[in-house]
Amino acid sequence: MDRQRIVDAFVGRLGFLTAFRKRPNRAAVPIRIYVAKGHGSSSITRLITAGLRAGGLRACGKTSTTSPRLLFPDGREYPVYRPSNANLREQRRVTRVAEQERADVLVLEGIATKDDGQLSAGLQAELQALNATHVVLANGLPQQTDARDKVVSRLAAVVADRGKLFAAVTGVDETEFLAVIDDEQIADVRWVEMERFSYIEYREHVAIALRVCEELGVDRETALSGMWRANPDPGVATVFQASSPSASTDCGVTFVNGFAVSDPARLRRSWEIAAGRFRNRPRLAIVNCRADRPECWRRLADSLAKWTPADHYLIIGTAATLFAQRLQSLGIDRDRISCTRVESADRIGILARRLGGEAALVLGIGSMSGATWGLVNYFRKREARTLQNAA
Repeated sequence: MDRQRIVDAFVGRLGFLTAFRKRPNRAAVPIRIYVAKGHGSSSITRLITAGLRAGGLRACGKTSTTSPRLLFPDGREYPVYRPSNANLREQRRVTRVAEQERADVLVLEGIATKDDGQLSAGLQAELQALNATHVVLANGLPQQTDARDKVVSRLAAVVADRGKLFAAVTGVDETEFLAVIDDEQIADVRWVEMERFSYIEYREHVAIALRVCEELGVDRETALSGMWRANPDPGVATVFQASSPSASTDCGVTFVNGFAVSDPARLRRSWEIAAGRFRNRPRLAIVNCRADRPECWRRLADSLAKWTPADHYLIIGTAATLFAQRLQSLGIDRDRISCTRVESADRIGILARRLGGEAALVLGIGSMSGATWGLVNYFRKREARTLQNAA
């Protein structure tokens, strides 16, 4: 009996996928771009959608990780209601919305994963259901020739006729099906272009999105203009440029909000990018630590000690003293560490200015709790004041 139920469920799922694939609403959206789930896939989805929209295409998009969002052609976005785990029904609803919006393009971030260079059954099912015309592999392709060829051939079998695959990989020749984004193309994305983003974005994400936009007839400058205006994905490090009350300096504090970024590896990369983007600035790290999450702040301290060093570290939160002690044990000079039990965001902001100076690069990391909510608003308000004064 159990065996029969399994067979019935399997046959039923095959029937669902077949029916889904034959529905006409995918044909009503002529360009269907599938961004495989991976590191940075949500940002890439947003960048492609914004770039194509700037080029005059009616582009819908949908992000699936962090906090799923549906992106509309007019720039609006709404959270995706998800009563349970992400599934193909969710992707089907998004396709219907794109049809109702009379979209030219749907940029859909996947919900299935690709591990160890192998395409999962779920990923292949998504591609078949969407009947994708373009596929973007956020994590690139395997370097081993056999594994890479296997992935490419499997994708070619499930992508629509005359489709295209985009992947960041080095030492691989392009084909009619495979578009390669190599180190040279990534290096072509200049720092001056990256500085126009209101958050910390990665050059390889921009390079991939630009290549997709170029393939679809949108030139580089137009695509970039749209990407610069795009809303950042929740969970990325945003940048606020606060005004300086001093007449002796023409720039104020640059605050990078990394409180929402939980992964130490991503935090480190955001810090290194910010340090390169805002060169020759005094660097201050504000770290919020919670005593009830010892594993989190210990892991963060161990990672922080390996980063490009800050000129000063301001530690706040209920585990501030313990975190400072751990930093000292990892070789950071005690004179460069300050702890405070102050819970007022304004007072912490003033203290940060005093420690870092009026032109400092300030990175906020750690737990998004307590005073950090107010601290982000402290710098956001001062950025708004800066923009008003400039206008």
